Amino acid sequence: MSRIYRNLPCLASCLVLTALLAAGGCCVTQSQQQQLHLPMQDTMPRELSKVILPTYTIEPPDLLMVDQVYLVPKEGYQLRPRDVVRVTAHRGPGDTLKEGDQVYVEVQGVPLKARSFELRPGDALQVHAAGVVPQPIVDAFQVDDDGQIQLRVPEMTEKRDAMGNVSGTELVAVHDYGTVRVAGMGVKQAEEAIRKHLAERFPEASVVALLLQEPQTPILSTFVVHHRADGEDEIILPVPYGRITVTGMTAAEAEQAIATRAQSSMYQVAARVALVNVTPVNSSYWVELDGSIDLDNPVGFARTAGEGIVAGQGAGTLYNVEAGPLQPQTGRRVPVFDGMHEGAVPPGEAGGTEKTVLFRRVDDIRGGTVDEVKGLITKHLLHYFQDIEVAVSIEQIAAQQEVMGEHLVTPDGTVTLGTYGSVPVVGLTLAQAKTVIEHHLSQWFQEPEISVDVFAYNSKVYYVITQGAGLGDGVTRFPITGNETVLDAISQIGGLDQVASKRIWIARPTPNPDEVQVLPVSWEEITAQASASTNYQLLPGDRLFIAEDKLVAFDTGLSKLLAPVERIMGFTILGTGTASRLTGNVLDYRQGRF
Repeated sequence: MSRIYRNLPCLASCLVLTALLAAGGCCVTQSQQQQLHLPMQDTMPRELSKVILPTYTIEPPDLLMVDQVYLVPKEGYQLRPRDVVRVTAHRGPGDTLKEGDQVYVEVQGVPLKARSFELRPGDALQVHAAGVVPQPIVDAFQVDDDGQIQLRVPEMTEKRDAMGNVSGTELVAVHDYGTVRVAGMGVKQAEEAIRKHLAERFPEASVVALLLQEPQTPILSTFVVHHRADGEDEIILPVPYGRITVTGMTAAEAEQAIATRAQSSMYQVAARVALVNVTPVNSSYWVELDGSIDLDNPVGFARTAGEGIVAGQGAGTLYNVEAGPLQPQTGRRVPVFDGMHEGAVPPGEAGGTEKTVLFRRVDDIRGGTVDEVKGLITKHLLHYFQDIEVAVSIEQIAAQQEVMGEHLVTPDGTVTLGTYGSVPVVGLTLAQAKTVIEHHLSQWFQEPEISVDVFAYNSKVYYVITQGAGLGDGVTRFPITGNETVLDAISQIGGLDQVASKRIWIARPTPNPDEVQVLPVSWEEITAQASASTNYQLLPGDRLFIAEDKLVAFDTGLSKLLAPVERIMGFTILGTGTASRLTGNVLDYRQGRF
């Protein structure tokens, strides 16, 4: 016990020194806090009075999004692999009809009218009969399926309203003068048969009959050219026109043949024949890696495994496909094209007469201009058609993939456009960057037009700094969008943690490095009271500082200060106790000493 008492003054001195150090730390911290409370300006933007930030200027490491609006190569551009071309092939008037073609047939005309014709069901007679009472006959009658006409005449009268005005007509009675068989008669014979029938009741009756209409079958429909077993092609029309052979005929020649057939029952015949599949090729195609164009593989149509690239290595990129029937030049059986060609047999090979005939590939066009490629495709398609007009245009070039997309502003302030080099954009607005990039691309494109937008605002940020109460401060960086307030920023870090106090302020950088602008924030007001007075709008470069809780900081500091002493004292006591046991000095209660 004497040793402990002798060490008490030393322990007391340590405690006093610790208290003085803690108090001194508190005073220093408080002095620093007083320096942060600078006068605040009433014009500062707040939650309910925000301001629009200045025009955004591009800085590293912003991420820009560049998209094309109009990007067409200059004249003389040479096609290369992975370019996309639009090919439209239009069958000319000199091309002949082939098996599988769809043709629109329209036939109109006026039936032949002659008294020498025999009446048949469906014909209409206009009958004028005088001397018939109580109602003369002036009406049209149709020959029914039994070959008779029914002489029924309705008697109508005017219908008047309460004011005496005519408001319509109403049926008074129907006068039935019987039926007359006229089928197989000429018009003159039918007229005499009607007169004799009426004379039985009305001896003074006189009759005049006129043929109004002969049954006809106008055509307004689409038909398919069929291939007969004798090798001829034909169009099967409804009765009474029948089968029209069209082998080797153009649409105009088939039109004349149909008109000639219709003239047997009509005059003033108007016939029209038009190809439905007049545009057999109307799609977008990749220039494949070997420099060819596969006219049977439009962009967006997948191919089977082992047939090379799948839809030009860009399946799903472009779906602008309108393909009609793909037909050969001479008599092969070709179903309507549906875009699927598994198991198809090329022209001339065994079994090729029973399956789809493919257009196959147009060989190497790599390095050719649009006009040169047009000539190659036209020459290729003339193997299938006698008259074909081809149009070729560039729909997408491979280099567009280097221009479009996301571009990171590099540390030297430029964006890289692949093979088109780099363009400096640092310090420019979006409109200025658009102009600069378009001017740079005008070396390769004709009047290029692009759009530029910021995909990620990486250069304009604010910081949230949390004091760690002696355990290390935390700094979190957030991009600024121009609408954040103090409350928004604190919500980004999940609120105030256990070591944070409610002393918060914004440190805003100023152009003068010797000046500091500090904006105190009242946590209670902006949360519990919903006050916007200190819920300031954050600007680029702001530091939102959240101070530590002083009691937590004091406890942490005291723990850090006493930790070495505790370790030393614990080690000393343990060592002393161990040494005493080893030397045999143990407690002796009987003698009343240690």
